[in-house]
Amino acid sequence: GNHLRGDAADGGGGASPVAARPLPGVGVWSVPQLPPERAAPRADGRLAVFVDASLSHRDVTVPDIATHDVTPAEPDWRMTHHATPSSLLALAAALSSAPRAVVVTIPAADTALGTTLSPTTATAVARAVDHIVDLVTRA
Repeated sequence: GNHLRGDAADGGGGASPVAARPLPGVGVWSVPQLPPERAAPRADGRLAVFVDASLSHRDVTVPDIATHDVTPAEPDWRMTHHATPSSLLALAAALSSAPRAVVVTIPAADTALGTTLSPTTATAVARAVDHIVDLVTRA
């Protein structure tokens, strides 16, 4: 996400707290978009977790964190430096194999210019981090 757009930063603020946890063998990247170059590190992994902020949950007071599985799909290369989770998995499969993958969506309430999270998103981030840690430790 855009680090200067409030709740959109850092996958809704979820990547940095996960990176701060002692999780051996877990790599964390915070990127504003998914470049195809990110497929290679995932080729040897057991689980890929994509974290994204979503404005579609903005009216929810205590938002739920949506998690859904992702499957490989052929990329649309009209945008050569922007991939989707599905297209990154397809590239990983072409390199060797694609890991199981999920997308964790953190509700975003405010994407105005700024570097702090809204209270709604900050609460959701704490829940998302616990959920992500549980996912990767069970993988």
